[in-house]
Amino acid sequence: LIPIDQFTKRLSEVPKNRPILVYCAVGSRSAQVVSYLARQGYPEVYNLYGGIYSWSQNGYPVLRGGP
Repeated sequence: LIPIDQFTKRLSEVPKNRPILVYCAVGSRSAQVVSYLARQGYPEVYNLYGGIYSWSQNGYPVLRGGP
């Protein structure tokens, strides 16, 4: 869970050796991050189309609260 305004500073926390799924509320900010990761050489990055809102509206479970 990395906020978009902290992402470039915390890039080292994102592993390159496994698939990365990026999500936000509706999918627009996460699309920017996916594009950035691809430009940085991450081989397998995905955007949750429609964001967590769409995920929830389609009946998939969402955990609420902090880690």
